[in-house]
Amino acid sequence: MNRIFFETKPGHQAEALHLFQELQASLVIPALSGIRILQRNDCQGLNDAEFQSGGQQLSQRPLRQN
Repeated sequence: MNRIFFETKPGHQAEALHLFQELQASLVIPALSGIRILQRNDCQGLNDAEFQSGGQQLSQRPLRQN
């Protein structure tokens, strides 16, 4: 199994900003300076060449935020 991680580009991180503001307001953690949200995708049944090709194609697609 191969695993690939994606992170939204800077400027398009509304979900991370919202979570950061919520945590600051409710938990009051002075050392908290930001939040990063990563998406993990697991790929099975691909050889290394297929995974490399697919990973490059996936990384060029814009991610939707739910």
